[in-house]
Amino acid sequence: MEILFESPIYRICWHDDQRQILLLEIFQKWTWQDAYEGVTRSNNIAKAATHDICTILYFHDNVGMLPKGGSGIPTLRQLAADDPPREKLVVIINQNALLEIFLSTVGKAYRLGHMASKYRYAKTLDEALQMVKHFQASGKTG
Repeated sequence: MEILFESPIYRICWHDDQRQILLLEIFQKWTWQDAYEGVTRSNNIAKAATHDICTILYFHDNVGMLPKGGSGIPTLRQLAADDPPREKLVVIINQNALLEIFLSTVGKAYRLGHMASKYRYAKTLDEALQMVKHFQASGKTG
């Protein structure tokens, strides 16, 4: 695991030696500003990749609720506009269905359906890694 960025709130690293799986781990409750900064950092790494990658967002323990403070819709719209072309799959590990429902609703309301097909949801890191493995085996990523 190669750590690219680390703070008390989140860490970004390559999960594998081939740099095909980017892992963004969220350790504690974050604000919408933290979310924007973390996902933007992750997106910048994904945009610099010279091959297709998959990203896993791992909300540890009970931090998978929506970020604190203010409205997340403008933040989500900004992040949606910054869709790394080499990022072919995003798996969100979350124990709370509220985040999945919120993201799905915002995606439909703002016609972000083109992005919805690349998002999956898992309950554990092992489940997420299996989804990535299956996706890679399907030949949808290079």
